[in-house]
Amino acid sequence: MNDESDILDGLQQIVFEVDRSGKWVYLNPSWTDLTGYPADQMLGTHFLDLVHPKDRPGAEQFLLGLYRQRKREIKPITVRFLSKQDRPVFMVLRANPVFGIEENQGSARIVGTLTEITEEIRQLEILEAKYRSLCNFVDSFSGMLYRCRNDGDLTFEYVSTGCLELTGYSRRQLVEKNEISYASIIHPDDRQRIFETIQYKLHSGKQYELTHRIITAAGTERWVFNRGKGNFSSSGELLSFQGLLIDFDQQKKIQERSLQQSLYDSETKLLNRILFIDRLEHSIEKIKCQNGYSFALLLLSIDQYSQLFESLGAQSIEFVITEIGQRIIETLNYPVSLCRLQEDRFGILLDSSEYSIKNINAIMNQIQEQVQTPLTIEENEVYVTASIGVVIGNPDYDDKEKVLAEVQNALSRAISLGGARYEMSDLITHGKAALQAHIEKELERALEQNDFLVHWQPIITLENSRLSGLEARLVWPHPIKGLLYAEQFVPNAEETQLIIPLWEWMINDVCRQIEKWNNLVSEIQEITLNIQVTGATLLDADVIFRLCKKLLLVKPDLCNVVVGVSENVLSHVPRTTSSLLRPMERKDIQLMLDGYGGTKTSLSLLQDIPIEYVRLSRSIVENCVSDHGKFVRAIASLTHNLDIEIMANAVQSRQQLETLKNANIDSAQGDHISKPVSEEDAIQMLSQVAISRH
Repeated sequence: MNDESDILDGLQQIVFEVDRSGKWVYLNPSWTDLTGYPADQMLGTHFLDLVHPKDRPGAEQFLLGLYRQRKREIKPITVRFLSKQDRPVFMVLRANPVFGIEENQGSARIVGTLTEITEEIRQLEILEAKYRSLCNFVDSFSGMLYRCRNDGDLTFEYVSTGCLELTGYSRRQLVEKNEISYASIIHPDDRQRIFETIQYKLHSGKQYELTHRIITAAGTERWVFNRGKGNFSSSGELLSFQGLLIDFDQQKKIQERSLQQSLYDSETKLLNRILFIDRLEHSIEKIKCQNGYSFALLLLSIDQYSQLFESLGAQSIEFVITEIGQRIIETLNYPVSLCRLQEDRFGILLDSSEYSIKNINAIMNQIQEQVQTPLTIEENEVYVTASIGVVIGNPDYDDKEKVLAEVQNALSRAISLGGARYEMSDLITHGKAALQAHIEKELERALEQNDFLVHWQPIITLENSRLSGLEARLVWPHPIKGLLYAEQFVPNAEETQLIIPLWEWMINDVCRQIEKWNNLVSEIQEITLNIQVTGATLLDADVIFRLCKKLLLVKPDLCNVVVGVSENVLSHVPRTTSSLLRPMERKDIQLMLDGYGGTKTSLSLLQDIPIEYVRLSRSIVENCVSDHGKFVRAIASLTHNLDIEIMANAVQSRQQLETLKNANIDSAQGDHISKPVSEEDAIQMLSQVAISRH
């Protein structure tokens, strides 16, 4: 008993016992430490005497429940006890009844513990106070705080109460019922610009600051200032984005009046330099985040400006400049911004979806024709010519200074070559060459250091969802960009001399891995190993035969080895390609046509080339659900009639998988089924298949 008393006396928790009347029978010394009242003086007093008045009803019910209970448990409660220091002590009350000899007598006494949680309660109250303070601040904020999913509609996940005053929509409409998305309240004319800018800033990890119009619930336009940034996971995945919207309507109206007065040349009514440069900066940002968009910057100089100024005077030369500017604007069919950057020079910004040398030639001819059309000044005809520098927009441009410097260099060349002509900037060529040299250097270093990997993406038979094959995927663990698969860096390698060494490295590593698997694979029936080769490699006969030889040396007897080749490669000089691929057929290495159905050449290739498998193009798989698989079913029927198996690539959803299965597609692969796995995971996967088939 003494040992038990010593243990109880040493506990930090209060251990107690009360009799059937609710009086203390036992209290360990911790009672004195926590309340200040001597434990021995409390014996014989009632349990509820030192319970805080507000907590007594609950404590009394707790005790009554224990007195009356048999087997059911009473959950612990939090009770405040009064202390000698006139401060409440928060304690968690846990107790159990001790029954008498005769069960119908009910519990004779109660034993339990009291655990102090005063500090925890205080911290919780502090947190609650901070939360209330934060809520009060957010609710009093004059604008609207928001968080959105990065989907096509920019769906709201949270908005502050300021949403009602700013937009006219309630929090219930914006978040709880998702009736209104962020994209839907942006003015239609601003929507594309805002979406593109936000996407560019988010994916580059930068904060965005924008002004744009919204359409309120009342149908009115309102300008807002928008600032925000992305929310990223620890792995770098973009989860959502958040920011604030502030009413900018009044400031914008003042700004517009100021712009009208300050951003247009008072003489020519053309854009002034500030607005022109702003539009140039916007074009530079836009080309980085919008596929297919481009722009052209022209710098036009009047060749005879100095002579005309001396002979005609300032007033007449202003007339010449204004007239030429108006002619250019009226002539060009492209969206155009025109500015008088210097006394004798125009800046011309053309905004379009596509530019090439061909249509730039046409544009230059139009401009030169307008410049060279005679002008009549005081009944005299005046003839002028122009030198023009041209820069085509490119995502590699970092800022406006580089673009302006390049267009100035191009203009200087045009002037030095005699004028009355235009010269294109060669920055694009130099930029591409520099980028290509950098990529080539990185690839060479990676090959030297043996930095590449081969991962394997599982292929399943759609009829029974069993593993039927593995496809080798070349992977580059880039030190900055992370894991890059072949399709992300091979297009650049095709422009170097490294494409064949890259694929040779991959084939060597595939052979190495297959040799390791030989004992395992020999037990597996009908497993297929796909080797995907892209680029122009297959047009090199030596590579084809080396490829065959290496694979045949290690290929297990019960395995199919399939070489996948893209449709654009096989359709390039098909007769030559066919003659190179026939020996593969004789040596039991099968051929797969990749990207099938993407072009009009697919059917002719099936006749001309010994193809065992076809793999559907990504676009067909992406769209198969929209027509309920009708197009895919037609392709499968035709292909099966030619005794060719058909595989689906890049399956991303359950709906796609079910549609492809119902359309009689033989097999499939894609991230929905499984992402590519490492060499070790592939071995484990094959082992499991081997076990399941025995």
